[in-house]
Amino acid sequence: MDDSQINTIMFETLEQIAPIGTARVSMFSITDRYSYIPFFRFRFKSINEDNKIYHQIKLAIEHFNGNVKWELYKNPDIRNYLIIPIILCKDDIRWSDAEKLKLYLGDSFYRKIDECIDDIPRLASQIKRECSRKSIIMNR
Repeated sequence: MDDSQINTIMFETLEQIAPIGTARVSMFSITDRYSYIPFFRFRFKSINEDNKIYHQIKLAIEHFNGNVKWELYKNPDIRNYLIIPIILCKDDIRWSDAEKLKLYLGDSFYRKIDECIDDIPRLASQIKRECSRKSIIMNR
């Protein structure tokens, strides 16, 4: 699978579960995969935040055994969810601060980004499998 396919597989997977209401389809920059930490921002159209589908996706992500740990993050003040890798070095460095992470991790920063990108297809498969097994695919 090439980078362009990996970059959109999470969108395609979640769109199979239910229609997505956000415009972002990519997880990382195709021109510079190291410019920011891979993540996916989404929400489903016409599905409330308390719907079991989000809980099932959260469980699928928690059960994923990849190169890095991932989580489904939701800021209570924002409607969108984030699927983010846990690349924590220190409490004062956020997952989204690529520049600080580069300084802190040095050369291993690039390896961590590669590990995240390598995880994406298997993480998408895990989510699809878990949601299919629980019969919560809504887009059929």
